[in-house]
Amino acid sequence: LLVQQALETRPVAAGAVILVQGGAPSAHLYVVGSGSVERRSGGQAVQVLGPGDLFGFPSMLSQEPPIVDAVVV
Repeated sequence: LLVQQALETRPVAAGAVILVQGGAPSAHLYVVGSGSVERRSGGQAVQVLGPGDLFGFPSMLSQEPPIVDAVVV
């Protein structure tokens, strides 16, 4: 399977929560295409991801809950 065939592009509105700390394991590897995503713990930003950055994979691979929220900003 080619990576291009498995990609899905989806616009997401600012404020949308993609992953929830302690919630269901991530089902996807996410790539920030444009804009930014904040990784938050306890409501506080711990990291800001920009275009080309990846997230969700530790939870996806381990099938453990995400350790932070991922919120579109």
